[in-house]
Amino acid sequence: MDILDFQETKRSKMNKTSVKKACRIVDKAFLYVLKTAKVGESEKELGLRIDGFIQKEGAKLSFPTIVASGNHSYYIHHKPCKRKIRAGEPILLDFGAKLNNFCSDLSRTIFIGEPSDEFKKIYNLVFKAQENAIENLKSGVFTKKIDEISRNFISKSGFGKHFIHTLGHGLGKKVHEPPNISPQSKDILKIGDIITIEPGIYLKNKGGVRIEDDIIIKKEGFEILTKSPKKIDEITINQ
Repeated sequence: MDILDFQETKRSKMNKTSVKKACRIVDKAFLYVLKTAKVGESEKELGLRIDGFIQKEGAKLSFPTIVASGNHSYYIHHKPCKRKIRAGEPILLDFGAKLNNFCSDLSRTIFIGEPSDEFKKIYNLVFKAQENAIENLKSGVFTKKIDEISRNFISKSGFGKHFIHTLGHGLGKKVHEPPNISPQSKDILKIGDIITIEPGIYLKNKGGVRIEDDIIIKKEGFEILTKSPKKIDEITINQ
């Protein structure tokens, strides 16, 4: 989930097993979306199906599910509505599972049918910006440095002003916890932190792309806990 509304709290005493299980649930939910999403259904219909899937898996929702299609995907807090999904447009999904009071948080942007060349370019830039940030994660690093790596890549590609939120946040009993991963943050990554990395590019009147994963900081490096597909050919549904 995007972190414009980040509020400072204490780090939760982490239950890594519950967080990992919550991540597995959102991964299963995303695979369900790839199998069932279709042109002509509404954002609300798809959102309700995602919610139902998560709940059938025995979890609660970490936060209200976001399904934002077409130009609605420009709005990072969009509430699913009756707008019908159309072929080739971006569909931004952001949802989480809460299990034993611990949260997961996943964002993916998918396409049903071939996206435009413009959105292919934007998608691959966001994909690479996330990859660059993740490969630099380790304990002892200032989180603002991680934000800078991703933000600078997007800026050098000419889309800096379209990355309109911070890069990530901590996860625990709340969906937004320290450390905050932003240009202004003074936080430092610690062993055991579970964080999100979620760069995005948003074009007014056209739409946006966000890719988000949950990651645990380990003694040696990190582990990506969410395993959902995210290469552009993997998230483009052919119908």
